[in-house]
Amino acid sequence: KEFGLDISINSKTSDPVSEILKLTENKGADKSFIYVRHPSIIEAAFKSSRSDASICTFVGLNGNYELQEWYERNLIWSFYFHPHEYLKNLNFADKYKIDLKKFVTDVFPLDKINDAFEKKFKSTGTSIKVVIKMG
Repeated sequence: KEFGLDISINSKTSDPVSEILKLTENKGADKSFIYVRHPSIIEAAFKSSRSDASICTFVGLNGNYELQEWYERNLIWSFYFHPHEYLKNLNFADKYKIDLKKFVTDVFPLDKINDAFEKKFKSTGTSIKVVIKMG
């Protein structure tokens, strides 16, 4: 909520699929955004969204899932923003007073880029956003 959310669901203390279905009167979400590559998160995005919902993944969909073959969703794959979206996103963060520095958990100089990738991909759960400084 400190990042401007109206509602947050802690998956350690409650079932996110059940909570989302309750919030949407059992209809499911219109859109889901996946920023974490983990089978349980991907499965939850499908199960908590309505038929014909859009699911946008920024991390791909590796893993094994317990999904029914009749789940009909629109999958949107994106690993980056288009140039025109950067200003839109920055304006959103400014409008809602979102301190983007809170998302940065690690900063590495360019000569430590291998350490940065190792931290990001091997220390899952401790790194949100890893930044590589160019100088």
